[in-house]
Amino acid sequence: MRCLLEEGDAACRPAGKALKEVLPEIVRTDCAKCTETQHKKIGGFFGEVSRRHPDLMKKLLDKYDPSGEYRKKYAKSWAEYSIHH
Repeated sequence: MRCLLEEGDAACRPAGKALKEVLPEIVRTDCAKCTETQHKKIGGFFGEVSRRHPDLMKKLLDKYDPSGEYRKKYAKSWAEYSIHH
C-alpha cells in the first residue's frame, strides 16, 4: 500500500511497481483491459483493502480519483467486490 500511495517507487517491490503503473488506467476504465481472472483478483484485493483498511482505501481513491468521477461512474461494479468509497 505504501508503494501505491507514495510518489516515487522506493517502497515498491516489482509486483507493486507494476500495479502502480497500471492503477490509473484501472481506475479510469474499471479494468476494461483486464481478463476475467485479473478483474476478479484486482477487485478482490481492493475489496479486502476497503473492508480492512478503509482509511487507506480512501487515500488511494483520493490519489487516483481526486475528483470522485470514477467512484460515481463505477460504484455498482466496485460494490460487487465490496469496494466502498
